[in-house]
Amino acid sequence: MTSKTPSKAEMRQNFFAHSLLPKLRAERPMWDWRIHDHSPGWGWANLHRVKLDLWMGAGFTRENKLRIDLHIGGSILNNYPQLYHELCKKESLINEALGLPLIFTAPGSGGAAAGRIEVDRPATIEEAQESNVILDWTVLNVISFRSAFTSHIKELLS
Repeated sequence: MTSKTPSKAEMRQNFFAHSLLPKLRAERPMWDWRIHDHSPGWGWANLHRVKLDLWMGAGFTRENKLRIDLHIGGSILNNYPQLYHELCKKESLINEALGLPLIFTAPGSGGAAAGRIEVDRPATIEEAQESNVILDWTVLNVISFRSAFTSHIKELLS
């Protein structure tokens, strides 16, 4: 009897829902961890919703990278038009807290209406399944992202 090879979408769903989520819950059980939304092919998953259209997530890109990002969407930008620019002013503080260089994509650039602040690393879903190094990196940096951005976002939204 042969077993069916999982599709990339199934592999990504398994990574986010059955590997990453349980490990995040084990590392930070006091935080609410869930998948609030995901792309149709599970290319990305929304792991922490701050407000509608303002969330932190992780995803595999077409460029064979694993990305962790803060998504700043249109409705948030309408209500808080300076949010992205105010976070840009805090770049050195956030970089220092994370220990990683961030990539800032302004709203309306990079082919998307939303703004994004991200960190990424080379990785494919196949590599993520073969090695815990990628899972461990993702867990560490999703937690670090949430820790580094939460106080700044709360301050700017108040």
